[in-house]
Amino acid sequence: MRQRLFARQLAARTVFYVLFAFFALLPGTIINVTAQVTFFEELFDASGSAAPPTVVELGAGWAVDDGSSSTGSGAFNLSHTGQTRGRTVLGPVNLGIATGATLSWLARRTGTYPQDSLSVHVGASPSGPFITLAPPGLALPAATSSWAALSLPIPDSLLGGPLYIVWDAFGGTSSGSNLRLDDIRLAGDADLSLVTGELGFAVTRQDFDLEAPGGGEPGSDGPAAVPVQLPVDLSFPGPDSLAGLQFDVTWDRPWLSSTGLSTGLALADTTLWAIHTSAPASQTLRVLITPKSPSSGAALQAGLYPGLVTLTFDAAPPAATDSVAVSLSAVIASAAAPDGHDILLPGGERAFLAHFAASTATFSLGDDTGADLGGGGALAAATLAATPAGGTSVVTVYVRNRAANGDLGAPGGTGGGGSPLTVDSLRLSHDLFNVGAPDGSGGAGGPLTAPFTVAPADSAGIAVTFSPSPTRFGFITAELTIFHSAPTSPDTLIVRATGTGGRGDTDQDGAVDVADIVRGVDMALGLAGLDLVRFDLFPFPSGDALIDVRDITVATQAVMNNAWPDAVVLPAPAPPDPAAAGSAAPGLIARSNNPVLTTAEPLRALQIEWIPELGAAPERRVDVRWPGDEIPPGDIRLPAGELLRVVTVNTRGQKKIAYGEGFTATHTESEVDRALPHTASGLELWPNPWRAAQGGVLSVRLRGQAGGADTAAGRTRSGRSGQQATLYDALGRVIMRTELRQTGRDANGNAVFEGALSGHQGGAASTGRHLVPGLYFVRAGRHAAGVVIQ
Repeated sequence: MRQRLFARQLAARTVFYVLFAFFALLPGTIINVTAQVTFFEELFDASGSAAPPTVVELGAGWAVDDGSSSTGSGAFNLSHTGQTRGRTVLGPVNLGIATGATLSWLARRTGTYPQDSLSVHVGASPSGPFITLAPPGLALPAATSSWAALSLPIPDSLLGGPLYIVWDAFGGTSSGSNLRLDDIRLAGDADLSLVTGELGFAVTRQDFDLEAPGGGEPGSDGPAAVPVQLPVDLSFPGPDSLAGLQFDVTWDRPWLSSTGLSTGLALADTTLWAIHTSAPASQTLRVLITPKSPSSGAALQAGLYPGLVTLTFDAAPPAATDSVAVSLSAVIASAAAPDGHDILLPGGERAFLAHFAASTATFSLGDDTGADLGGGGALAAATLAATPAGGTSVVTVYVRNRAANGDLGAPGGTGGGGSPLTVDSLRLSHDLFNVGAPDGSGGAGGPLTAPFTVAPADSAGIAVTFSPSPTRFGFITAELTIFHSAPTSPDTLIVRATGTGGRGDTDQDGAVDVADIVRGVDMALGLAGLDLVRFDLFPFPSGDALIDVRDITVATQAVMNNAWPDAVVLPAPAPPDPAAAGSAAPGLIARSNNPVLTTAEPLRALQIEWIPELGAAPERRVDVRWPGDEIPPGDIRLPAGELLRVVTVNTRGQKKIAYGEGFTATHTESEVDRALPHTASGLELWPNPWRAAQGGVLSVRLRGQAGGADTAAGRTRSGRSGQQATLYDALGRVIMRTELRQTGRDANGNAVFEGALSGHQGGAASTGRHLVPGLYFVRAGRHAAGVVIQ
C-alpha cells in the first residue's frame, strides 16, 4: 500500500502563487513559510478490525482490535499478542518538505510482556536499511497495564524523502502477553514554500482477498461485506486559511456502497466543524465540510492534513476477479474571508482502484526449527559451519508458504486455505556453493530441480552446500536468488561460509597472516612438525618436500602483498564475532591522536593493516621474530590513517586480533612516521617493506643498555662509541654493513645508535650480491629484526 502525503515543488502555474512569490520579494516583506504540521497520523479506528492501508506489512502476532481502548482516540488500536516474534511496517510517510520531525505514539503492555521486547526502526525503504529509533527498552512504558505517551525525533538524514516505520516485537513470556500501540503520529516543521494545493486519495490501489476471513467466498450465499476505507489528504501553502471544502465521490460498480465517513484530528472537534453528505446521483456521494456556525471561527491554517477525512464503503465481494474504480471530482475550497474566495487545490490523486482476487501465495524462508531467517527489514541469511578445504558442509533452509489463516509452513506442515507457491528457478552467485535436495539426515541428496510447488501452510527444503578448495577458501558470501510465484519475487538468501586449512593456512582458521609465518619459522628451525600440505611453498606452487627460509619468504611476500605469486588474492578472514568482541583483542589506546598498541607480553609477530588516507588502497606491515628475539612488551606505535586490523602472536603462538572499526589517527608528533613501530628497547627498522631497488634508505636505530652500549664498541671519528648493523639474506649470507653512531640517550637513559643502509650498496661490486625481493634480517649487537625488501 502506498500512502500519499502531498509535498511537491511550488508551481508557478497559477496567478495566486505568482503573486505570493512576488510579494515575498518586496523590501520589508517577511513571509514565514515554515509551519508545524502533521505528516502522518494513524488512529486505527477508520477500518475497524481490518488493517488500515497505512500498514505495509502485518507480521505474526499483530492485529487491529478494540481489546483495550487507549487514552487518546480510544476504540481500536494495534496489538501484538503471544511469544512469537513479528514486525509491522507503516508507511510510506512523505518527508519531502520536512525540516524536522518527531514520531509519537501511545503504548501499553501487560506484566508478562517485557519492556525490552519492542524496538522501533525507521528507513527510506520497507526492506531497509534501517536506523534504530527506539532500542529495546525505550519503545514501551516502564509501567504495566496503563497507557503512556512516548516520542523520539527522526534523524535529519531521513528527512526529505519517504519514510517507513518498523515496529519489531520480540514477544512476551506467555501466550496471553500483549502490547498495544495507538495514535501513531509524525509531526514537525515543514517548509511550506515547497507545498502546492492538493486534495486527493492517500491510497491509489488496494488488493482484497476473495477468500479472506469475513470476505465471503465466491459462489457462497450471503457473502460478508468487505470494508473499504479511503483516506483523503489535504495540503495547501496559505497564506489564506480554509473555511469550507466540497467534493464529489463516484464509483463504477453497483456492489460498492457508501456507509459514510470519519474525520481526522483536524476536524474532530464537533463543536467547530460540521460534515454534510448527500447522494445527488446513483453511485455518487457529495461531501461538504463547513464551520459548525458562522461565529465559531473554525478554519484550517496552511499546512498538511493527512487523513483529513476517511471515506468508508462496503463491498459485496464479486464472484470472480473484478475491480471497482472510485473517483474524486468537483473540488471546491473557500477561504476564511468575507468574500469567500477560492483556494486553489489543483493537485492530488483523484482515482482509487480496489481489486478483488483470489488469495496469492506468500514467500518466506525459515530454518529447521521453524524460525524465520531474516526479519526486521534485513535480508534472510544463513551461516554454514567452518569447512576444511577439500571438504563440504551443508545448511538446509525452507521455502514456506503462508496459509490464508496466516500460519507459516514448517517442516512436515500441512496444507490449508490459500494458493500454492511455485518456485520457478534458483540462482547462486558463487561457484563454491551449490543447491540440492535434503537427504533427510542434515545432508544434501540429489540435485534440486525447479520448478517445484509448495502447498499453503507447507514448506520445502533447499540444501545449500559449500566446498572450498586449497586455493579458494576463507570467508565467502554468496547470494541465492529464488524466483517464485508470490508477489515479492525474486527473494534473496545471503549464505555465509568460511573455508579453512588451505594454502598457507597452517593454523586452519581461514586466514593467511603472520601467525602462519611464525609457524613456518618454527618448522624451518625444527621447533614444530612439518606441514608440507599447507606450507611447502617453494618452488611455488609445487614445493620441494622441504620447509626453509625460502618458504618463509614466499609466505611473507604473500602476506605483505595480500596475494600469492600467481596473483591469487589471499582469503578474506572471517569477520569478528560480536559475542567475543574485546575478550581476546589487545587494547587500542589513542594518545594525542597517536594510536599505540599496548602489549603486556613479548610478541613473536605483528601485522598491521590500515588505509593511509581517504581513497588510498589498504597497506600492510609485517614483523616476524624468531625465538629469543621477540618484540618486547610495551607501547607499539601504529601508523597514521584509518586502522583496519592488527594481528599479534605471542611467544606461546596465541593469535589475537584487534579491529580498528573506523578508528583514525593523524599523528601530531613532529618526528618521522616510522614503518615499523618503535618499542621500549631493541632494534628499529624503517621503512618496512623497504623499496631498495629504487635507491631507498633503510634507517636503523638501536637502543642500548642504560648508561652504555650493548656490547663492546669501537670509536667513531666523532669520538662517540658506535655499533655495526649487518644485513643478511634468507640463507644467512652477509649482504652489507653500516656503522651506527651514538646519537644520544632516550628518556630512560638508554644509549641510542643510528645509521642507514642504502639500496645502492646492494649491487656494489664489493659484495657481488643484489637485493632481490624477499625476507632479509638485520643484526646489530645482540638484537636482530626482519625486513621485507620489495
